[in-house]
Amino acid sequence: MTDLDRPSGSCHDANRPTAVIPPNTPINMFSWLNKQGVSSSEGFVVRSVGRFSIEYREGAQVVTVAVEPGSFGGGPSVSIEPDAFSRWDNLRLTNSATKQTQMRENFVAAMKFQGISVEP
Repeated sequence: MTDLDRPSGSCHDANRPTAVIPPNTPINMFSWLNKQGVSSSEGFVVRSVGRFSIEYREGAQVVTVAVEPGSFGGGPSVSIEPDAFSRWDNLRLTNSATKQTQMRENFVAAMKFQGISVEP
C-alpha cells in the first residue's frame, strides 16, 4: 500500500518506529526571535550579542557567555569556558552546580536548534 492508496485521515504507519518519551521529561520548544536568537518554551532566551559573546537570559537575569567561534564536524561551533554559567552578570553569588548544569544544557539545546554545536 502506498501513501496514495492509504485511506484519508490515516496517520499510522506500521513501518515507522514510534518514539516513547518518558513521563516528566521536559521538552523545549524554540522559536526564532530574529536571525541572532531563540526563545524557549521553558522561559529562557539565547541570542548572539556580538562576535565573541552570546547572552543567556532567564527573565531579568542575564549571563553574557564569552565564546570562541569555530567549526566542528563540518558545521559551525562555539567553545565556551567550563565556568561560563557560574554566576549571573548582575549578581555576586555563585550559582549552584545544579543550576549551572541546567543553564549549560539549556544553552546547548538552544545553540543546537540554531545549528551550532557547543564545545567545552
